[in-house]
Amino acid sequence: RGGDLFAAEEGFWEPLRTGVSLSRAHVKWFKHNDMQDLRRLLTQIQAHDQKVKRPLNAQRRFLVVEGLYKQTGTIVPLKELVQLKHEFSYRLILDESNSFGCLGKTGRGVHELYDCPLMHDVEITTIALENGMGAIGGITVGSDEVVEHQRLSGSGYCFSASSPPFTATAAIQSLELLQTNKETTLQPLQDNVAYLHHKLTQLCHVTLEDVLLVTSAPESPILFLQVADIPETRDLDELLFLEEVVQECLMHGVTTSNNKKSTTSIPNEFSSMACVVESSPPGIRITVTASHTHEHLDHCLRIFSESVEVVLNRSQ
Repeated sequence: RGGDLFAAEEGFWEPLRTGVSLSRAHVKWFKHNDMQDLRRLLTQIQAHDQKVKRPLNAQRRFLVVEGLYKQTGTIVPLKELVQLKHEFSYRLILDESNSFGCLGKTGRGVHELYDCPLMHDVEITTIALENGMGAIGGITVGSDEVVEHQRLSGSGYCFSASSPPFTATAAIQSLELLQTNKETTLQPLQDNVAYLHHKLTQLCHVTLEDVLLVTSAPESPILFLQVADIPETRDLDELLFLEEVVQECLMHGVTTSNNKKSTTSIPNEFSSMACVVESSPPGIRITVTASHTHEHLDHCLRIFSESVEVVLNRSQ
């Protein structure tokens, strides 16, 4: 709400940006997954509080991060973040929309992966159901006050309608499958992620001569590749190259996603200036699922390698 303070991560996805904008809170941004920059920001805020003699309980303050970043496939360093949260007395809002159903021993997400208990280390958890659950709607985990406020004041409740019975049933069934059939859901997914990450890293290093680098986390089902900063790529039109690789793959039946470099302008009601932050670096995203087989992944790797070679030869 207005008057609160968010220390927000620059790299999170559009729904979180919309929520931050609608909250009317004061927003301070820190660099993507950079805990040193976050410490700098929190120390700066603390010094200002001492200067103006603001009491510790005068303002509600939150850290806002994504568990698994859709734009980059990286995972938040939650242990370090939680340490800073406790040190500077902030609450933590963790969005598990892209990590729920794929990370952790039972698929509960990043907090389970790092063994950070909810309600103690993470006060508010949000989950969108359209990713891991294949449904519509969302989940909020928090205190009774937080959950009730979200249920009654969320934009989906105020400006839309309840989830249709079909999608609600689909979400329930997905949760049941995740709980009772890990051998056909979570385990194959995590095996495929490990397999593709290893093979793709090897492909980039050996076959593609490090022109592309896998920069996503090894546990992430969202694999992200960026053009390496080496002499061979200095004269390469990066955005055009990535777009042509994506199109070449598509022509051979393999769908990837071109993550174009973009910035987002966040309105600031407390100033005539808008805050402009980089929301995504340029790169190629590849998403793996539990239903893929190693044969599928090998075929995709072959098409991807051939597509990169074709585009590189074309640009020479």
